[in-house]
Amino acid sequence: MNISSSITKSFREYGNKITALSMDNVSTIYGFIQPLNYKAHSNIYESTNISARDNMYYLLVAEKDSAVDSNDKLILDNSTYEVIKCQSYMYQNKCMYKWAILKLCYPILEDDFSGNS
Repeated sequence: MNISSSITKSFREYGNKITALSMDNVSTIYGFIQPLNYKAHSNIYESTNISARDNMYYLLVAEKDSAVDSNDKLILDNSTYEVIKCQSYMYQNKCMYKWAILKLCYPILEDDFSGNS
């Protein structure tokens, strides 16, 4: 088994099942989504603040054949993410996997405030 098929097998075996929504296609991909870390001013890497959800970005690492592109939506565990940037990781002119930067999407909430009190 070569390295490419071994990586694909690992995504299928250990990865999450993610629904990918593009403009004209719905597909299922296998991969991992995790919060990205940022470099703090003190040159120490710290985790992003979970309560600051609007400023959080996430990293997707998925199998090489994943139908993922910029502006697509990904759904995992009732959370929706928007793909900001997506690229393939190449090794010896072969695609090994895809990675993407994601941002969490929030449902539009209606204000329950009533001006007539």
